[in-house]
Amino acid sequence: MQVSQAVNALFVILAGSTLPVAADEIAPRPYRLESYPDAIAAALEVKEKQLSVAIQNVHAQPFYLIVPSLNRWEPGSIVKIAFNGGDDALLDQLAVEASEWTKPGRANLRLQFKDASGNYLRWTPADNSYVAEIRVAFQSGAQGGYWSHVGRNSIDRNLAGGNPGEASLNLDSFDKSLPPDWKAVSLHEFGHALGFQHEHQNPTGGCDFRFEDDPGYIPTKNAQGWFINDSNNRRPGLYTYLGGYANYWPKWKVDNNLRSIAVSSAYLVGTFDRISIMKYFFDASMFSAGENSPCYTKTENLVLSPQDAQGAAAAYPAAPSAIEAILSTQKKTLSEILSSSQVSGALRQSLQLNLDRLQ
Repeated sequence: MQVSQAVNALFVILAGSTLPVAADEIAPRPYRLESYPDAIAAALEVKEKQLSVAIQNVHAQPFYLIVPSLNRWEPGSIVKIAFNGGDDALLDQLAVEASEWTKPGRANLRLQFKDASGNYLRWTPADNSYVAEIRVAFQSGAQGGYWSHVGRNSIDRNLAGGNPGEASLNLDSFDKSLPPDWKAVSLHEFGHALGFQHEHQNPTGGCDFRFEDDPGYIPTKNAQGWFINDSNNRRPGLYTYLGGYANYWPKWKVDNNLRSIAVSSAYLVGTFDRISIMKYFFDASMFSAGENSPCYTKTENLVLSPQDAQGAAAAYPAAPSAIEAILSTQKKTLSEILSSSQVSGALRQSLQLNLDRLQ
């Protein structure tokens, strides 16, 4: 599992649909890949560029650890989760799944879902102050799909989705009906909200996605509009497949969302975990090596893996000395960044609020 923060427009949420279709009609099963809404992606890209300049002279910790640590919640702290929509029965189920991350021996955080009266915390678009750090919605349409801000980006007022009256995590239409893999989707999204990143972009994973069409492929679609194998059983590549119904992704977006990420300031990369809940299931036909790909699993990952649990405990330790070390480093890092003349007004405001909170 990768422990990270999202200061990057690359952070997308992948969901495989379950539309009925003949097994020999299409290369992969129908997949709709959900990325951030455009406004959130654009804001994250701006923040990433600004931060990449501002952290050049930081000495408090190794360069590649700066971004992951800054956007992490404080170990041992309370992180509130509020909802816009959904009945108590649904929220009961979501609270159980989210809490998988904070069971004993995992992340040392307390997730608070209810107020003092025992009612679930609720947020609305009219809120001017934060009811909760993580604000869950069930929106469809332009703001729909499965997605989540990563870590403390959910309370960055300079980011779309970071304001009190905006969703920071979305579970499209869960309030109407739950998809078959709703537990895995919930675990995955709350993993992002706690600071964990996609495993299939881990550069140590060898996820050999088949981006190009088979040679000679003739673009062919089924009645629903999905690109499928042509009459000679040549397959569409991911650039073609994801560029059509129902994703409509340009080439750059496919690259940003699926290609491995180089070790950089934005990632803390560990050993690849092919059964991580943060790695979504991919059909064998999406890989060059098919079922022999090191990234392929025969079944979808539905629960936290042992490495997920270990990563959560490492990111949010329980030992007082470890907590103090993390907080001390965060404060020193923020101070060094804020001393740079390269920090812009919006970014400076956001970082200063973080430092004030820690002080």
